[in-house]
Amino acid sequence: MRVSVLDSRFTRRTRFARWAELDVVETAGCYVLANVYDEVLYVGLSADLRRRFVQHLDDRGKTGSTSKGLAHWFYYFEVPTSELKRTEDALLSRYKFQTTQLSPLNRAGP
Repeated sequence: MRVSVLDSRFTRRTRFARWAELDVVETAGCYVLANVYDEVLYVGLSADLRRRFVQHLDDRGKTGSTSKGLAHWFYYFEVPTSELKRTEDALLSRYKFQTTQLSPLNRAGP
């Protein structure tokens, strides 16, 4: 599933690379890791998007190869902290409804 199909609010993106860290805001929001073709690899939430971006860069599970390739883009949109979990749940439900499975890196977790 392409990011734009998952949710039209994903209008901000940066390369999923250490040099792009300062492009990401330090506010709460939902985000997607996507491959070079904008296919969703992971859906997440964070109270601090920049901190989470860096954490994922340090995680071999998020920087390694998947069945759909490597994470290339970090898409995000800001969400009030009180709405984070509900928004992420809706994104994951929409992904699963469209594809009948979780995204590759959401499945890979413990």
